[in-house]
Amino acid sequence: MARPREFDPVQALRDATFVFWRNGYEQTTIRELAAAMGIGLPSLYATFGSKRRLFEHAVALYMSTPEYLITSNIERQPAREGIELMLTRAAAFYSDRSHPLGCLVMNEPQLTAQRALGHQTILEFLQSHEQELPAGTDPEPLADFYVAVARGLSAQARDGATETELRKVVGMAMAAWPENHDPPSSRPT
Repeated sequence: MARPREFDPVQALRDATFVFWRNGYEQTTIRELAAAMGIGLPSLYATFGSKRRLFEHAVALYMSTPEYLITSNIERQPAREGIELMLTRAAAFYSDRSHPLGCLVMNEPQLTAQRALGHQTILEFLQSHEQELPAGTDPEPLADFYVAVARGLSAQARDGATETELRKVVGMAMAAWPENHDPPSSRPT
């Protein structure tokens, strides 16, 4: 008869995610992971196979958790409001001390593909709302700008910035939203 597992693998994975998030993949040891997960090394290896596989599972959990995704449901918003909602969520989430500060995806050097996916999500959002952007506004550099702001918010949160401080940055970033300007030839004389 098989012995029941002595731990909750979902909670153990969440605990491992927090360790990777806090320390980064390279700095995290397998022993730290086992201790945080409350399991022995044999159980960790039997369940997850290796540190790399555990990291992949942790990233997948992070990427599938709606409250961790600042881009969640922004597509239902008008363009400017969607970007502002995303950044406001980032300010709150990245500075929330109930989990490691910042963003796992933004902080971890090995997650280039996941960062590219986030960037693509924002670009596609702006492209799908292009009719709302001022005439002549290119969605691509606009997406680049707001992705850079989100990355900066993550870095500042890791350095201890509060939600209030981050919201001030969001306010400045939203003040940079392009405005409609009539071309000179269309202005009444």
